[in-house]
Amino acid sequence: MKYILVYHIDEYPEMGGGLYLERFETIEQLDVRVMEIYNFHDIHLAGKVEEFKYKTVDVVTKIVREE
Repeated sequence: MKYILVYHIDEYPEMGGGLYLERFETIEQLDVRVMEIYNFHDIHLAGKVEEFKYKTVDVVTKIVREE
């Protein structure tokens, strides 16, 4: 997987409507799919996936939202 497309599906919430993720091996495949859906769904993200790694610095024991 090199490219991803994240979009929102409004129809049929009882059948999994909401954010949807598709994966593609080539930019051409991604382009074709974007052209198929851009009039029907809100696209949140489309692009290349870069490889990265996490390095543990601290152990998180609690997360609190700041207001």
